[in-house]
Amino acid sequence: MQISKNKLYFMAMLNFKGFTLIELLVVLFIIGIASSLVFLSVGRGLLGTKDKGLLNKFGQTLSLARSKSIGQGRAVNLLIYGEERAFGIEGEDKITIPEDVEIRGEGVEEFDEGIYSITFYPDGSSTGGTIIFSMPDGTLYRFQINKFFGSFKLEKDEG
Repeated sequence: MQISKNKLYFMAMLNFKGFTLIELLVVLFIIGIASSLVFLSVGRGLLGTKDKGLLNKFGQTLSLARSKSIGQGRAVNLLIYGEERAFGIEGEDKITIPEDVEIRGEGVEEFDEGIYSITFYPDGSSTGGTIIFSMPDGTLYRFQINKFFGSFKLEKDEG
């Protein structure tokens, strides 16, 4: 007598009682551990995105100041406000620097008390200098602004 595959499957299903409570708890525990690891990984990625957003804004502001200077035929100042923890082009809206990010400059002119400046000129040059962002995780980002061409380079140093 030959039994079909469908009958064997049906007979096996009749004998199947289900999962034990221990098996279900083990599966739930594994799912919980895996989801927490994913959450930690995504959280770290979001922190990096926030930091990169600030760096992108600073780089865009540098580029905009240089472009305005060349386009308008006049000197344009990018100002860094130490007390206010902000930066921006003179006479325009300021961009806030988060409290947990430290910023400092090397070779940057002091425009006024507590306000530092990088000036871009119509010929494309600038006063130059280096602006260093120290992120909460200890990573340092250096914007090196070239005096002769007004261009900048961003370098990352692991802290």
